[in-house]
Amino acid sequence: MTEMFPSPPVYLYKYRVLGGEQARARLRELVEGATLYCSAYEDLNDPFEGQALPQMESSRESMLKFWVERSHVLPVVPPMTPAETIAQLVEAAGTPQGREKLHATMKGLLRTGGVCCLADAPDSVPMWSYYADGHKGVCLRFRVDDAFIRWAFGTGGLLIKVHYSHEYPHVNFFEASDEELARALIGTKAIEWKHEGEWRLVMPATAGPVAYPRENLDGIILGARAGKADRDFVRKLVGERTPRPLLFNARPAEASFALKIEPEG
Repeated sequence: MTEMFPSPPVYLYKYRVLGGEQARARLRELVEGATLYCSAYEDLNDPFEGQALPQMESSRESMLKFWVERSHVLPVVPPMTPAETIAQLVEAAGTPQGREKLHATMKGLLRTGGVCCLADAPDSVPMWSYYADGHKGVCLRFRVDDAFIRWAFGTGGLLIKVHYSHEYPHVNFFEASDEELARALIGTKAIEWKHEGEWRLVMPATAGPVAYPRENLDGIILGARAGKADRDFVRKLVGERTPRPLLFNARPAEASFALKIEPEG
């Protein structure tokens, strides 16, 4: 991990609604089926997703260096040679039409990918309110150990800490590092979202369900306002699962506007 892509915390969390048959079916799939759902970018709840595209104006030398370093992944259509393909790309990137096409390609790649949004804390009052049905839902705890990280990156994905800003990130497509490009495109949101403490599991070309290592779900937290029927449903779900996650309860603190997370029993 690097300064731009820091090491994740020991645990990451997924807030979920619980009431209703559809919500219960999705929770069962997540818990019993060990399946996380990666939403398409266009289905995320922020209209700015994928809008902070990098600048394309650059020197011919920088563009040539960029494509040469990535020549092993470039699609080469015979009878063109790799060198001819690179020369064509450099030429195209020097025109407004070519830069517009590159932006369109990036947007297309974003549309084919999926994102699973996780949080870095289980006791966020706003997160329980917004994403767990006003504290009536649950919060799932995932242990982020070496096995989880190997799974995330081994499937071609990324695990990225979201950066929050008042302004769009300013990076140049041909001059920024891959890490800077990734954070600008998929890892930066408006400062108004900072309370989420978001980490993103990004799966290129995979929007939809993704199987995770089932042993990494090691805890489920019941919301402070979860009803008896929903609590009984979650307890049964936990009791039938192998390995069995620990069960916790979120409760309002006695003398402050905070939540306590306590083991059940």
